[in-house]
Amino acid sequence: MKNGVTRKSYFQGVLLSAIGLAITIIGLTTILTWIVHVLNIQVFREVVLSSLGVNSWFMTSIAYFLVVMMYSLVGWLIGLGFYRYGGMGGFVTIMASLVIVSLNDLLWSFNTPKPLMGLLTYHIPVPTIAVAIIASFAIAAITAIAVYKVVKDTPIKIT
Repeated sequence: MKNGVTRKSYFQGVLLSAIGLAITIIGLTTILTWIVHVLNIQVFREVVLSSLGVNSWFMTSIAYFLVVMMYSLVGWLIGLGFYRYGGMGGFVTIMASLVIVSLNDLLWSFNTPKPLMGLLTYHIPVPTIAVAIIASFAIAAITAIAVYKVVKDTPIKIT
């Protein structure tokens, strides 16, 4: 942070940039997918991007937006953990982030590797889309609040 920038302004700016980044990634992916479809390019035909259905591009976009936002938030949390608390605090935030990301991935049942939940042998039924969206927003809000608390308590190192 530079002199004159408040922690609240820093938090808001980085959060808005993370939202913008997530929207940009989803937008570019949508445009590239449309180009591949229009030009009838036979690449990635066997890949299933979403378990939400073939014609559910809007819900798939929302789901991936939430997932990208979650990865941005946990990345921010890890960086702040190392900056604020040092090595051990950073490793603690890595473990917390693995749990957060695993819970979020478990909600959406994408075919992605699940770092912690993949070790468990029981199967949890896939929640409905509404439950997954609400729970993802709740997890993201809790993570954002945790990030804000760490930012708020972080001393500024002047070197």
